[in-house]
Amino acid sequence: MKKVIICSISIGLVLLLGITALVLALIPVNKNSVIEKPNAVYIINEVTWDTTQQYYDLMDYKDDGNGNKKDQPKIDEIFRLFNSSFGQNALTALFRGQLNEKMEQNYSSSNKTDINKNSSSTTAFTVYFQYKEMRKIVVDGKEYEYNILFFEVAENDSFEIKNFGTIKVSDTDPYAPPSTLTRSTPTSYKSYYTARADFSGLYDYINEIVNAAYGK
Repeated sequence: MKKVIICSISIGLVLLLGITALVLALIPVNKNSVIEKPNAVYIINEVTWDTTQQYYDLMDYKDDGNGNKKDQPKIDEIFRLFNSSFGQNALTALFRGQLNEKMEQNYSSSNKTDINKNSSSTTAFTVYFQYKEMRKIVVDGKEYEYNILFFEVAENDSFEIKNFGTIKVSDTDPYAPPSTLTRSTPTSYKSYYTARADFSGLYDYINEIVNAAYGK
């Protein structure tokens, strides 16, 4: 009888562990809940840099002549892939020791950090999100406004910590491309987000639409 009870308890524990593992495998964690969908997207790499404009752009207001926003589907897909780059299930995060990680908001008052434009690269892009209205990063109770957020997307990417620089650009036209887009120097920032993500899927989509736009 004692052996039967012990066996039943063991089986129960195994089932409980199995159910727990299954539940954890279904629970998404560390997803993006801070960075919002942009109104405009600018993309730079060697292909775009060799054009007159120097960047590939998408605007949510552009009409195709039939009342349809022609760029909106691409902006939506870019943002969908952007969001899917962050998530991992709770079980994986637990084994990696990343269960409690989340997107952090930072500010460096002592020095600026740069993000390369990748204007000479065919295996990486720099992506700029532009917003019609100002967004805010809050660090130690202090607010820092921005309407441009930018980051790098690489071909052979992996799930690692990324920086998302932000800058405030003042212009009467909320869709005016920031002047940093056509400068040869990297874009500097002081306020920024950090989070773990893998942008390989986003890279594939951006590479496809940029090359299609320029006949590559």
